[in-house]
Amino acid sequence: MPGPTDPKLTIFISYVREDAMITAALNNALQNAFGKDITVFVDKVSIQQGDNIRQVIEANLAKSDVLAIVSTGTERPSHDWAGFELGYFAATHTEPNPGRPLWGRTVALAAPGKDPRPTGSHLYIPMEVAPALLALSEKDFSARVRNVPDDDPLLQWFGDLHEAVYGQSITSRKAIRDSYRENISELKCRIFAEYKRRPKTVVRPQKRLVVRYQIDAGTTELVQDTTTLAFDGGAASVFGIPDGVGDNSMSWCQFRDLVSAHQHGPFWALALMELLQSVAVRGIVDTNRTVVASQNETQLYRLVLTTSTTFYDGWVESTVYLVDVYRRDDFGNPSTSRLLKGLQLICRFRFLFLENQSQFHHLNIATLELPRLAEIARQIVRELDILKADSLDADLDKPADWTSYLTVEQLEAMAATWIPLQLELTKRCKEAIQALEEPAQLEARRQLSDILKRLTREIRPHNSGMLSAMSAALGRIAGEEHPAGASTAVLVQQT
Repeated sequence: MPGPTDPKLTIFISYVREDAMITAALNNALQNAFGKDITVFVDKVSIQQGDNIRQVIEANLAKSDVLAIVSTGTERPSHDWAGFELGYFAATHTEPNPGRPLWGRTVALAAPGKDPRPTGSHLYIPMEVAPALLALSEKDFSARVRNVPDDDPLLQWFGDLHEAVYGQSITSRKAIRDSYRENISELKCRIFAEYKRRPKTVVRPQKRLVVRYQIDAGTTELVQDTTTLAFDGGAASVFGIPDGVGDNSMSWCQFRDLVSAHQHGPFWALALMELLQSVAVRGIVDTNRTVVASQNETQLYRLVLTTSTTFYDGWVESTVYLVDVYRRDDFGNPSTSRLLKGLQLICRFRFLFLENQSQFHHLNIATLELPRLAEIARQIVRELDILKADSLDADLDKPADWTSYLTVEQLEAMAATWIPLQLELTKRCKEAIQALEEPAQLEARRQLSDILKRLTREIRPHNSGMLSAMSAALGRIAGEEHPAGASTAVLVQQT
């Protein structure tokens, strides 16, 4: 029971930092209405420097009559105080307290549809912040709420508080009701003004995913079992996950299982994992080089990690955007553009796998340091993805598309050679990425070197034939535009 000088009612206001302005407005309205007859606990005001925060919060929750929750729908982290306060208050108010008529009551001052947890002892007071109202000016809104009706939920709550504090109803006390109306009108205006400063909409044109995870301190590797992913802007569709499924947060294991059937699935998971792990080792500056192909291989995306927040409890939250790889528009004769893109594809393949100076040459792979094996295997997969996307962009992704430059027989022979080699190369890259122990890495390196050696031997004749055929086609274009045998000086002068 309160003593003669104790407050007659104690209210604990639970809120998140983003709602501090609304909380301050509610505190002012209560203090102006009831003065010293009630105590309002607000952590920012009531906790003193040097206090044990948890102990102070628990002590004040335990002795408060009413828990007032400010709930605007602001996204809350999983470890916020507000969730703890609601649970602790309920746990310490399971029995009635004689002489305290509002003991154990929770009241939510909430935006429409944001009532946190309705219960039998729970009162819901909606804020007047519907979109149609927020279209009003502050002056027009102030005029609208100047006259608070008798059935207004805030006025009725103030009436409950008055009856608990003073033991009398305000039904027949017009002067008291009118003074409360003034406080409530001012409170509504302050809430409205705070909402007017908040974003109306946030448009994110780019595909985005937010990953929450922990890094093992010993291995600097991502802890897969506790990792979660949340997709936004259609990012899930890049990995072949339907938007309806990808709209919700999912565990890393769910993501891995959903993409495992796709030929790129293991590489998507590994590329994303490497990106997240690299932040712990190299920082955010040196991470944004990863490129992945979409599930239908029609588009390339760069994984751009823009923000990585590390909490004191060891959790990390990273935001990754999937940004379309820029491709320039074509101009002029489409057949000429196609020819030049085809030449670029043939030359790019030659530079990657057929020339001794390439890091992917089989001799260089055979002597590669084992710690770099997984990284190089991922680069090979990425380059194959880029070649595939480039061939789609050039309309040269099917063997028949090359008949302008090669015979059907040449194309059939090339396809018969390349398709099984590509499947074998992809398989060996996957094994090299997944090999963790030294014996497995040694075997994976040998197998990868062997398939690259076969590729060099069997594909080189086809690559050379294609290069010759397309160079000849390019020569014919040049011959059509300038007289045969014209010197460089003459051509420059004509230009």
